[in-house]
Amino acid sequence: MQILKVDQTGTQFQIREGEYVSVLKIGKEELFEILHNIYQKKSFYDFDTIQEDVLQIKNPVEKEITTQIIDKIKEFVTQVDTLKAKINAKYPDIK
Repeated sequence: MQILKVDQTGTQFQIREGEYVSVLKIGKEELFEILHNIYQKKSFYDFDTIQEDVLQIKNPVEKEITTQIIDKIKEFVTQVDTLKAKINAKYPDIK
């Protein structure tokens, strides 16, 4: 699933299938849900075309916000396996 949608109405993050939120209006609940989706399934979002999508953003404010959020999400993706291992090691009885 693509995480980003860029069109004439602006830039939006896809929270779940068919549900989008504007980059300028995204809140902690939506960000948490994106990270939760990634934690549950690392490949939940497709980041293959993300650079091309960001280049399409015309509004410099939207572009900067999007870039910062995407950078943090990508960092989280690289750390998911380590985080899961640490949590499972510390709390092995929790499923």
